Amino acid sequence: MNKISNFFKWMIKYFYWLSLVVFAAIYIRWFQLTPLVFEYYNDPNGAYIFGLILLSLYSASMFALKLSTKSKLLRGLLYIPTTLFFIWNISHTTAFFPSLEFTTRCNGNKYYIAWMHPFGDYQWTFDEVTIWRKGFFKYDSFFFGYSGGPYRIVCDEQNKTANIVNDSSDVLAYIDGENPQVFDDFATATLNNHHYFLARKCNNWTPSTCESLTFTLYACTLEYKSCHPLPIQYTQLDTRNFLHLEPDNVNNEVRLYEELFETDEKILIFGFGQNSQCYAMGCEILEQK
Repeated sequence: MNKISNFFKWMIKYFYWLSLVVFAAIYIRWFQLTPLVFEYYNDPNGAYIFGLILLSLYSASMFALKLSTKSKLLRGLLYIPTTLFFIWNISHTTAFFPSLEFTTRCNGNKYYIAWMHPFGDYQWTFDEVTIWRKGFFKYDSFFFGYSGGPYRIVCDEQNKTANIVNDSSDVLAYIDGENPQVFDDFATATLNNHHYFLARKCNNWTPSTCESLTFTLYACTLEYKSCHPLPIQYTQLDTRNFLHLEPDNVNNEVRLYEELFETDEKILIFGFGQNSQCYAMGCEILEQK
C-alpha cells in the first residue's frame, strides 16, 4: 500500500510536468501526420501553430510556478492560469488532433492519410495526405478534399507508384510517383477487367478556378495497379459541368459523357475502344507512344 500511496503522491507532485511530456509527444505525432507547409496554403498549419502557442504558454506558467517558491500567495495565484492553460491544451488537442485514416509504407516512402476539422470552422472535416520521402526530413503534405473519404493506398511496387483510392466511390483519386496525377472525383467505369478513370489537369489557374480542365483517360487493373494513360483526352471549357464514364458492352468501348450544368443535358464526348472516336469539340485522339 505504501508503494501505491507514494506513487500517487509522486504523480500529484509532478502532474503538470508529466502532462507537459504527454503534450510534447502529442505534438510530435501531430507533426508526423500533418507537418507544417509554408510553400502554399495548408489548413492544418493554423491548428498546429495555435496549439504550439498554447503549449508554450502552459510551459511558461509552469516554470513561473516552479520559480515562485518564496511566495505562497503568488504560487497560489499562478495555479489558476496554469490549470486554465492545461484545460485549454486538452480541449484544443481533443478538437483538432488529426485522426489517422490509413497508413502504409510504399517504395521506401511512408504515407499517412488523416482527417481533421478545419481550424475556425469546426462543422466540416477534411482529409490531408502526408508523404515522408526517403532522405532526411523530406516530406509533402497537401489538402485532399472535404469529407471525401475513406481512402486507402494501393502500393504498386512494379510501377513504383502509390495509388490512392476513394473507398466510398471506388474511384482512383491520386497517383504518387514519378508522374503524379490527380483524378476526377466521380468519373469511373469498368470494362474487360479494367477500371477506367479521368486524370485531371488545370489550365491557367485564376484566383478561384481553372480557365479549363484537360482530362486524360486512364486504365488500371481491377486491383488498382498498372495504371497508365490512354491516347485520348478532352479539354472542358465549362468546369461546372459533370463528366460521366460509362461502359458500352455492345461496342466494347468506354464512353465519356458531359452533363451540362444549366440544362442537365448529356452530351457524348468520345468512345474509346478498338475504333476510338471523338463526338465533340475539345476531344482529341492522341498518337500512340
